[in-house]
Amino acid sequence: LVSVAGLLVERRPRAEPGSPGHPGPWGGGAAVALALVALLGGALLPPSIRPPARGVSLYEAESEYGYIQVAQVGTQRQLILNEGEAVHSVYDPGTVLTGGYWDYFALAPLLANRAYSGQAPRSALIVGLAGGTVARELTAAFPGIQIDGVEIDPRIIEVGRRYFGMTEPNLRAVAADGRYFLETTPRSYDLIVVDAYRQPYIPFQLTTREFFAQCRLHLTPGGALAVNVGRGPHDDRRLVDAVTGTLGAVFVDVYQLDVPGYLNTLVYAPQQVIRPAEVAANLSLPGDVYPGAVLPQVVDEARAAGTPALVEPHLPIFTDDLAPVERLVDGIIFGVLRGRR
Repeated sequence: LVSVAGLLVERRPRAEPGSPGHPGPWGGGAAVALALVALLGGALLPPSIRPPARGVSLYEAESEYGYIQVAQVGTQRQLILNEGEAVHSVYDPGTVLTGGYWDYFALAPLLANRAYSGQAPRSALIVGLAGGTVARELTAAFPGIQIDGVEIDPRIIEVGRRYFGMTEPNLRAVAADGRYFLETTPRSYDLIVVDAYRQPYIPFQLTTREFFAQCRLHLTPGGALAVNVGRGPHDDRRLVDAVTGTLGAVFVDVYQLDVPGYLNTLVYAPQQVIRPAEVAANLSLPGDVYPGAVLPQVVDEARAAGTPALVEPHLPIFTDDLAPVERLVDGIIFGVLRGRR
């Protein structure tokens, strides 16, 4: 209707500006019709861009990078992006732990030290900050840790501060591309977390041998890298295998831990060599050895899920020249659709 009104303006006979027949910049009556149609259209718009799949919508907007929605589901707030196939951040004011994959990033320091003695990482980089769930947990697990959180969408950073309690004084939120930030920062970190998704894909530039080599250059000698990777239904591990294979081309040891109840696998790559028996010993220490009140509970979750498993090096290895993440994930999705027929 707006387009039709605009066409009516364009069809009027044209006259020279300033002449008696010139309708002025708004095209006379047709412009009035255009304005009325626009106002009517605005009044008839639904109150929400899209209702949430569950819970109540608290906020929604479209940024330069996509659709953003915050939904209240019980006592928990959830960050939903674009098609809404995944929850990118959660926040419950009554608890720090989520029961989801976010908890398992706190295990990384236990896979970075051959004989863990309670030392806490002093610095962390999060690539894919979203609403700050991981930053909140790391702050509670390791008091005093300084965190750089990189999120490509500045609107999501604003949403995190407003709806997800992302106000930790030890967190520096940066709106930037994660790989560019890593390649240009002079800092080194005890822990690097990669949790960046444009669902259902990991940005390909964050899955390559060159990117993981940059991560290793920015890790301290006792540091570790932790990557969240999605599995397909029916335990389709093609993406997990590709990421772990690529990490194995850069790091000596690579570990995997499947998250119970989620299609997520945490992949850990410590800077120094550590054996499975040493990892098991670090996860079996008395609770008072671990710093913070949260880490002992995360360790208990991990024990129930099973000790992280050492993965032998294998193919494929993604590079900047060839990292077919989208094609691989599309194959997983096609397999699911074909299985439903």
